Amino acid sequence: MNNSHGRSAWSKEQIVALLDREDFAYQDIELPYGLRTGGHNRMVTANDIFPQDMTGKTVLDLGCSFGFFCFEALRRGATRVVGYDVDPDCIRKAKLLAECMGVEAEFAVRDVELEPLEEKFDYVLCLNLLHHLKNPISVLDNIIESTRERLALETASFGRYDRRKVSISWLTQKLLERLPIIFVSQNGTRGSRQLQKFFITPWALEHLLIYHRGMFARLKQKRSEHKGRHITVADKRQIGHLLVVSDGDKIGRAHYHRR
Repeated sequence: MNNSHGRSAWSKEQIVALLDREDFAYQDIELPYGLRTGGHNRMVTANDIFPQDMTGKTVLDLGCSFGFFCFEALRRGATRVVGYDVDPDCIRKAKLLAECMGVEAEFAVRDVELEPLEEKFDYVLCLNLLHHLKNPISVLDNIIESTRERLALETASFGRYDRRKVSISWLTQKLLERLPIIFVSQNGTRGSRQLQKFFITPWALEHLLIYHRGMFARLKQKRSEHKGRHITVADKRQIGHLLVVSDGDKIGRAHYHRR
């Protein structure tokens, strides 16, 4: 596996100065010399999404913030990681962290609703993003097409943290979260603050990914440690061995398996 820190050209004093100067509190990222950014520890989610050995894999993280999942994929052996975020300040900070760790990670400002994806990646992450978009289903279709092997979603549903934003009771929450529902909030704002526009139940994602799109062989869901949201990890259908014997225009035999 790769060393997550590469060969940093930064001294310990330079990294300490960076941490004093900038706020990285959203994600807890390990840095050289035993230093850390502080913030939310997302290692449980990383272990749910990534295998320990990712040698040769490519990874795209949509809504990457400061790049925790990109750096973790590199640590596990990924050969290329790309992080997009609509916030220029997040991308600026992610690039600073990559530089101080001495790793090669690609970060860019990008709005996937305005600039649809064209490349394909082995792993595509869309964590805490889908429920903020204007047209989440359209973006979901785009990222499905861009996923070769595994798609990971983290979405707002009706956990205790999110249900308060739409003022629903505990009893209503228990009813709704057991149904395949995409709940639309009134305007997605509270005063000047941007909140979730959509609340998507795990059953809704299962119906969309497994039954409507039919492109995934299996799906794993669990409650996230982050704000009580839901993690959905879906593995694309893969053709293992294919044998086709044809006589003219007639196919005599075809064997394949999906995994």
